[in-house]
Amino acid sequence: MELKQLRYFLVLCEELHFSEAAFRLGISQPSLSQQIKNLESEVGLLLFDRIGKKNSQTEAGRRLEFYARKIINSIQDAELAIEDLKTGGSGQIRVAMLPSDLDYRLSQMLAEFHQTYPEVKVTVIPSLEIEQLLIKNQVDLGVGLLRSPSKQLNQESIFTETYGLFVPKTHPLSQVKSIQGKDLEKLPLLLYPSGFYGRQLIDQWAQERKLSLETVMETGSASSQFQLTEKGVGLTIQPQHLIGELGTENLVAIEISDGPIREVAISYLKDRYISKVMLDFMTAVSLIF
Repeated sequence: MELKQLRYFLVLCEELHFSEAAFRLGISQPSLSQQIKNLESEVGLLLFDRIGKKNSQTEAGRRLEFYARKIINSIQDAELAIEDLKTGGSGQIRVAMLPSDLDYRLSQMLAEFHQTYPEVKVTVIPSLEIEQLLIKNQVDLGVGLLRSPSKQLNQESIFTETYGLFVPKTHPLSQVKSIQGKDLEKLPLLLYPSGFYGRQLIDQWAQERKLSLETVMETGSASSQFQLTEKGVGLTIQPQHLIGELGTENLVAIEISDGPIREVAISYLKDRYISKVMLDFMTAVSLIF
């Protein structure tokens, strides 16, 4: 097996369409098809079931993907380790982060990190699928909610934060210092759509307390929820400390005494080589939470 074949194979595993995989790889579709046929001939089994334009992995394909990722990851780790010795301060870092955290937390830290490591290229990807991006080795680090223990990932908790209710200064509740979860019932709420981590956290919290929350609008970013709250459309539930980062005096954050709590973690693949630059980046991220 050639490394090029394995790389092509892994991209096809992710896309499951020859045309899209070929476009992503920058090669022609016939070239990709031939490489996969050569790999299947060497393995002695079909790696994909081809039904019209759709493809699905066979059992052999799934097993080969598992080991191919290990091989490619090990080679990339070796390259990182050597590059780390040669330069000590260059290369790239790919980071996946929840969109809400990217909105308000990262800009100043990235500017300071760039001053320390001007030769390091940092790519930050807003995503709700952090775990999958890590497993597919499409990013090096993930910053998001602490999840259930994973066989493939290391997770290092860096921060625990409480959620509060954000209301306009003109709202009757703006003079209240603290409320309970039950007080949120019948309030018009602005929340994330289903499937977002922030929504899952709130839904699980409400379900545990048998609360019925009323949603008037759902949007996919914290910034839009804050803007709509300012305009009086509804009220939003967000990490309470964000009140100091909004750049507005028109909103008030009210403590929810028994409110949602989230634990933020940095995640990366187990057995992965972590360079000094990555360690410094992880430290810098932990300091902004």
